[in-house]
Amino acid sequence: MSPSKGVKVVVGMQDFLPAMRELSLVIASYESSLNACGAIGVIGPTRMNYKEMISMVDYTAQTLSNILSDH
Repeated sequence: MSPSKGVKVVVGMQDFLPAMRELSLVIASYESSLNACGAIGVIGPTRMNYKEMISMVDYTAQTLSNILSDH
């Protein structure tokens, strides 16, 4: 499965809220054939396994897009 165009990683979220400086975000977008769309992601420590989280979030977003497009 190829990487989703919508995968983003934000390391250290202090720009959003200073208390979140030790957290990171891995997020990907999904969409359906009916123009419904959204995002799914994981918030975790800055020392999380990014390779694993990017793969998991990307796979989940693509699967969600496929499920929503089939119905």
